[in-house]
Amino acid sequence: MAWLIGETLRGASNRRWIAVPVVASVMMSALQGLAHSTDVDQGMRRVRAFALEAPPRTDIERAGVWDFLGIRNYRLDRYHAAADAYAHAADYAPSPRLLQQLALAETMAGNLERAQEVYHRLLMKDPNNTSGWLGLGAVASRIPDPDDSFRAARKVLELEPNHVGGHQLLDYLRKTYPGRDTVGAGR
Repeated sequence: MAWLIGETLRGASNRRWIAVPVVASVMMSALQGLAHSTDVDQGMRRVRAFALEAPPRTDIERAGVWDFLGIRNYRLDRYHAAADAYAHAADYAPSPRLLQQLALAETMAGNLERAQEVYHRLLMKDPNNTSGWLGLGAVASRIPDPDDSFRAARKVLELEPNHVGGHQLLDYLRKTYPGRDTVGAGR
């Protein structure tokens, strides 16, 4: 369009005055777009509306949009909003990564029992997920649910015998709950 307007104005000296209003209108549109994009909350509302409003999106598109909202809210330390977004994403595409992100967001939001449930859901899908077992053990130790925490710590070490975090969790549990660990007492 810029080229077309320039060519039109080049040959018509009596229409050159129109160049200033054209440039001003283009600049205003660009500035409005830039100003609109700097408002994080407004941008988040627009992305959320994209997922919820017409036209209907595919499940993959919805999962991607909710995943983006989860990531963005998590980075903004808005853990409740991140957990909500990840829960929507996991409804559409319950991948181990999305479930792990949901569990982390629930943990950071202080919803430890909900995080524990999500970790169990994750581990049903991916039983060899070491970081999932470690997350479950850590969350269960904070609830407290020592039996679930001991079981998770032992599973981490079963999957990776030299896992530092697994050993640290098991040591912590043995100090905090002496005599509760009846299985796998040795390193």
